[in-house]
Amino acid sequence: TSFNVVSATSITAVVPAGATTGAIVVTTPGGTATSATNFTVIVPNPVPTITSLSPNSAVAGSGAFALTVTGTNFISGSVVTFNGTALTTTFVSATQLTAAVPASAVATAGTYNVTVTNAAPGGGTSNAATFTVTTPVPTIVSFTPTSGPVGTVVTITGTNLTGATAVRFNGTLATVFNVVNATTITATVPTGATTGTIAVTTPGGTATSTGVFTVIVPNPVPTIVSMTPNSVARNTPSFTITLTGTNFLSSSVVNFNGTALTTTFVSATSLTALVPASAVMVAGTVPVTVTNPAPGGGTSAPVVFTILMETATLNGQALAGFALYPNPTVGEVTIELPKTWTNPNQPVRLTDLTGRTVLQTRLGADGKLNLSQLSAGVYLVTIGEGPQQIMRRVVKN
Repeated sequence: TSFNVVSATSITAVVPAGATTGAIVVTTPGGTATSATNFTVIVPNPVPTITSLSPNSAVAGSGAFALTVTGTNFISGSVVTFNGTALTTTFVSATQLTAAVPASAVATAGTYNVTVTNAAPGGGTSNAATFTVTTPVPTIVSFTPTSGPVGTVVTITGTNLTGATAVRFNGTLATVFNVVNATTITATVPTGATTGTIAVTTPGGTATSTGVFTVIVPNPVPTIVSMTPNSVARNTPSFTITLTGTNFLSSSVVNFNGTALTTTFVSATSLTALVPASAVMVAGTVPVTVTNPAPGGGTSAPVVFTILMETATLNGQALAGFALYPNPTVGEVTIELPKTWTNPNQPVRLTDLTGRTVLQTRLGADGKLNLSQLSAGVYLVTIGEGPQQIMRRVVKN
């Protein structure tokens, strides 16, 4: 449709749309001339398009694979590009290509563009299709130890643990954990954790152990609030004491002057224990404690048990005429010495239930002893010295 006669020997002509390879023909009023050789019409390559990818995603680290690209205008020279890198491409048809994706291309999670390029003449690059590389889902294979108290460091073994963002013990978040590598995490059992499964969360998901981690709760330290009775006369036959307090366990043991007694658990606030006669053969004060076993546990602060000399004796013989009254008292007591004691000026010592001396004096001729300055409580009065001594309990209100 466009040509120009330059001279009798030259014409220029534009190859028209729709022309195909063949001879060139020129027509004049004198006739038609046909070229001896053909003119080759070069058809430009089309611009390709991508309609789908198969697969369109992979797990990071999953290895090499074949990618199928479906679209239009593919040619035998089409090249698939993955994230800017040209892949080895196989032409299947004008609507399908396959490409070899190497493992290195999908080693890291992310979103990548896939395109197809047709070479010149014409040609060009297609639209970009999205290929997603996902983070692998983690798994927990085992953990050790399988039990322990809060603060225990647990080693968790599994797969795809890199990038872990959380470790939980039965739902309680561990505030301290360390990702050693893709197969190992160490985590510290957090405060508040209870017995249950372990869960590890990564960008790829959450893995939960099949086994249970047992949180061992340390035994508490017991305390004693009161003891009944808190005194007996020496040489009393075996008897039972009742302890009231806190943090008692079924495994708690009562200790009497350092000797473990046969103990019965009543409740977390009450224990009973059998005291043998052999434990109260000598007058004085002895400590009573409660021990809880490990883990944790410990021994309570002691309370004082008093073994009283309830009768005044000398060389095993009763001393007639001894008396101490009033008992209990609010202030003053009167002490009447045995008739055989000719010297009324006897030393007197008062000790509290911890064995601490709170008063030391000598008895006057009137036998009066003023306790008004003492705090309310139970005291042990010792009268006399050497082999001639009397011990008696007195209660100050």
